[in-house]
Parts: sequence; C-alpha cells; structure tokens
Amino acid sequence: MIDPVTALYALLGGVGLVTADAYLSSYTIHLETIVAPVYVESGFERQLVEALFIAELEDIIDADSIVPAPHLLSTRDKPFSSALADAAGLSHAFEAAKSSIGAGHPTIILSALAGNQNGKEIKRIVIAGDTSEGKNISISIPLNDRSLDDALSEAAFKAMKEINPYVTALHALEVAEAKNEKPFEAELLISEAITRSSKDEVDPSRALLENLMGLTQLFLNDHLASKLWFEKALNSDNSLVMATLNLAYVEAVDGNCKESMTLLEPLLEPTYWVIPPDKKILYPANNLLGICASRLGRFDSANASFKDAATVRPDGTSVYYYWAKSLLKEGRKEQAETKYRLAQRNISRMDDVPEIAMLHLWLPDQGSVTLMRRQPNLPALETPLID
Repeated sequence: MIDPVTALYALLGGVGLVTADAYLSSYTIHLETIVAPVYVESGFERQLVEALFIAELEDIIDADSIVPAPHLLSTRDKPFSSALADAAGLSHAFEAAKSSIGAGHPTIILSALAGNQNGKEIKRIVIAGDTSEGKNISISIPLNDRSLDDALSEAAFKAMKEINPYVTALHALEVAEAKNEKPFEAELLISEAITRSSKDEVDPSRALLENLMGLTQLFLNDHLASKLWFEKALNSDNSLVMATLNLAYVEAVDGNCKESMTLLEPLLEPTYWVIPPDKKILYPANNLLGICASRLGRFDSANASFKDAATVRPDGTSVYYYWAKSLLKEGRKEQAETKYRLAQRNISRMDDVPEIAMLHLWLPDQGSVTLMRRQPNLPALETPLID
C-alpha cells in the first residue's frame, strides 16, 4: 500500500503543479517552491508565492520568545530537494530527503498543490511531512472560492501546529492579548499539545507547554489554576527558570511576598547560572524582588533590586514605574516623580517577553484582585491598581 507522502509526490509528478519541500532540523525549516503555470499566468510567480507562504510562517514564529523559534531558509538561501519529485524511485522520496541531511534528523516536507486534474479544476494546498517525533503530516486545504493568500495562511498555521505546537500556541496567545480577548484558542492548542506529549516524569518540552498554560490561566484571572500549572511545569523540568519566575509572580499577586522572595533569590545568585545569566530573566526577577521588598517595608533592599533591574534594562518601563511607587511609599515624592518620568519616557519600549507573566500584567498593590493587562500607557503614580 502506497504511503501518504509517496502518494503526494506521485500526484505532484503527475500534474506538475505547486510544490514546497522543507525539513525541520535544529530549528530550521528549508523551503523550496515551484509554481504551476496556472498561477504564473495569474501573476503569482514562484517568488511571490514563496514570499506569501514565508510571511505567514514568520507571522506565527515572530514572538520575542525565550525559546528559540524555527528559522526559515527559502530557495534563495539553501535549497536541497528540488530534484526529489523527478528522481527515480519515487516511493523512497521521503527517505531520500532524510538521507540528504543525515540520518536521525527530523524532516518536514511541505507541498502546496493546485491546478487541473482529469479536466476538472482542482485547487488546493497540500502539506505533507514527518515531525521530529516521526509523526506523518498530511493536510489538504481546498481553495474553492478562497484566495491563495487565505489558503496559504491556513496552511502555514496548520503546518506549524504540527511542526511546532509550542510556537503556534504562543502566537495564538499573543494574538488574543493584542486584541484584548480571552485566550481560548491558545488554551485549546496547549491542551491538545500536552495531551499528545510524553508521559515521562521529566519532559522539558511538556514543561514549556505547562508554563504557557499557566499564563493563559492568569489571563483568565484564575490564580489557583495558574499556580498549579507553573508547579506542574517545574515538576516536568525543575530547571525551567521562567516557570519559577511566574510562580513567584503568582505568590506576589496573592500577597505572599516572603514566599515569592524565597523563589526569586536563588535566581539572582551568580552561582545559580552555569552560563551567563539571561537578562530576560534577571530584569523581571530583580523588579519583582524590589516590589516584594518594598511591600515588606525593606526599602534599602527594594532600591538595590530596582537599581539592578535598571542596570539590566536602562530603557525599561516597568522598573521605573514600580520603583516610583516604592519611593512614594517611602515618602520620597520628588525622587518618585523622577523615576515616573523615566517610565513615561520609555513607554514605547514596554517590556515584553511572552512567557513571563510579569511582563504582561500590572502587579496590583494588594493580593487576590482582578489583574490588569499592560496597555500602551502608565497608570497614574498615586492611583492604586485596584478598585
């Protein structure tokens, strides 16, 4: 019985239409595109079709994530499989693709297909491949009356969902945040990916998804659920620093500043880091530590932590805002206003790393209240973030 990938290649060979071959290895997707004459005649030359598809993929992976995103290489960069569809032994095309980049490398083949078959107009986008876990991908998207742009958009989303469900869920979360909507689509994507993940006690890939699920629950204002998910993430991978940071954030939200500081302080010890510490972690960690110290009336420690955060991100926004609030609480109104002006000056560079809760949500002045998402403006300095 012919396998789905071979069938697709046979179909491509039979109709000579649109193909895009790619593989995923070390976060790299290699893409090759050949466009059918029917599209060339309509103005969709190969370079344009390829550019449209790459643009859709890049839109999904464009988050400033701590986790490395897939890197795209197109035909103008490094094609590798242009001869596969015409090669002898078509039934071994998929294996040939793998062997061309070395045994053991995961391979993704993306095939876009459209044109006429047996006198009947058939227009569709087809994606086929093999994920890094060995799962076959076979997706067919009919065009019907849809534009090629729309079909390529859906194709890119469904392909990336199979290739890298984490990146796809992260994209859905960012879209929901940008629209100020509830992240239900992201929640569903993450849930599906977790269900498909391994049941091993330790699984770093599952931990990333669990951390992301915790973030969606914070957006849904379910503090308890978010805390449980961050704890699950740390059970799956106790070295996942952003899960520790997010758990510390939830503790601070709920008014448990001592517990939050206990989680944060090891992250700021030089001996904690085998490699140089990640500034994307140091900045919010110092910031949160300063907030907690200020709440406990430890203003010298708070000022030191805020200073450390500002050293990491001198063009940051939230550090100066929270520092201003702390100084105001300390009775240093003039210094507070100076820091607040710095926060206002930097507002166009609002801090944002998708996986870190503190960079999405304003920390309220008291625990157990509705969280406020960051907006492109600052709350008034003397106005608490609670009703």
